Amino acid sequence: MQWPQFHNGAAEAMRIAINLSKLKGKETNLLRYWIMQHKPATPRPEHAGFLLSLGLFGMLDCLQNTDIYQHLKSLHDSTTIGILLGKAASKIGSMDLQYTKTLCMHITYLQPPNLHADISLPVQSAAVIGAGLLYKGTRYRQITEMLLAQIGRKPINDRSIEREVYALSSGIALGLVNLGAGQDLQTQLGDLNIEERLLRFIEGGKIMELPRSMLQANQNIENQQCSSIREGNQVNVHITASGGLFALCLIYIQSNNELIASKLQMPETFHQLEYVRPSFLLQKVLARNMILWDSIEATQEWVDSQVPSIVKNIYENDMAATEKKYAQQIGGECFDYATIALCNVNITAGAILSLGYKFAGTGNEAAAALIDRFIHKLRKAKVAN
Repeated sequence: MQWPQFHNGAAEAMRIAINLSKLKGKETNLLRYWIMQHKPATPRPEHAGFLLSLGLFGMLDCLQNTDIYQHLKSLHDSTTIGILLGKAASKIGSMDLQYTKTLCMHITYLQPPNLHADISLPVQSAAVIGAGLLYKGTRYRQITEMLLAQIGRKPINDRSIEREVYALSSGIALGLVNLGAGQDLQTQLGDLNIEERLLRFIEGGKIMELPRSMLQANQNIENQQCSSIREGNQVNVHITASGGLFALCLIYIQSNNELIASKLQMPETFHQLEYVRPSFLLQKVLARNMILWDSIEATQEWVDSQVPSIVKNIYENDMAATEKKYAQQIGGECFDYATIALCNVNITAGAILSLGYKFAGTGNEAAAALIDRFIHKLRKAKVAN
């Protein structure tokens, strides 16, 4: 994948999209002709990004099924990703049946058992996100079941090196399908135990069996496939945690549900610090604050309150004094100061990112000053190292 060229194409389309938007809904045939005329003879990542941006502005809705096929038949991953996501964005929330079939063709879990198509995981990830966009806010049961199964999907071959991004894409899509559903999801899809399953994906534990559904045959076929990677009956949180976090975040976004937020645990002991992955802490802080939306404040005190006391004490105090204070708890072992520093930076970054989301476009000077102060602090730390 040539992502820089992909992003350049996306940026160029955004630059001209405002003028092109005048044709949408009025000169549909002219817009369709213009898009197809820009299709290169040899697929290029710049054109793939171009298609994605046009889709974000709702301009790919004019393309017919034959036009979609012309772009997909090249089997070029970048172009496939651009067209799948772009078309889904143009049809967001529509539950369009014809385009659902197109997306299902690129998700191996939804293919017939006798069809063995070799589809790359980045393309499958794009198709999964496309399904989330197409069914945004619908709480559609079958798509919810599929996405829930895909977050914790076991490796089905020895080439599954992009499993983490696939699990993350499935989690984001699950959150989009049930966007803002909150507690209502318990009454509509209570038998799926979505909240409990997502928390298991985040915190770990024994794998929960999926409920019987219309997709049971697909689950059985997938479980029969083999891989040299053995994970046992425990959830692999290194794969599933990000997807579970973003799914839970989108389902309860701006709900101010303190019970759900409290279940996203931060490390409070040395044992928890030893086994935590610092990058997950950024995502946890962001997810908690997106749920507790009204509690976000543009103050240094609020940012500091996001950091657990054990991390704050070790990070801010003298090393010798800290080791003396916690000598009994660590049992004579040395502190992993690098991990403590990473935890502190990631937690603070999650709080700053939460500020950015809440105060985006508001011109809030206090929030801007806090973000600027944090950026300068990190730059100084980088120079010092």
